[in-house]
Amino acid sequence: MAHGCGWPAYDAREVRVLTRLLDDQPVSGVVGNTGLAESASGLFSVAAALWGMASGEAYPIAGDSQPPDSLNFVLGTPRPGDYRHCLLVGSTERGANAALIVSRGD
Repeated sequence: MAHGCGWPAYDAREVRVLTRLLDDQPVSGVVGNTGLAESASGLFSVAAALWGMASGEAYPIAGDSQPPDSLNFVLGTPRPGDYRHCLLVGSTERGANAALIVSRGD
């Protein structure tokens, strides 16, 4: 679950890091749906990740621009799957960074 906000320099930094960490895992994000609400965007991402794992879907990112091909962004429609873990990342323009892994209990 990425945290891109539409600022090219900020988003490019996040894409570079996730490209190094992930193989072909689907990448989603909610900021395109909710807007950048710095104090709440992380919580929106956690809710979307938990809901997606419970329903077996990765939700598409919203936006008009074409995201970089280096990541497997979910586009258009939800992508079904047996999602058991989700890495959530976020950072600020001033360099504060956070990551959280949530897992589905069976």
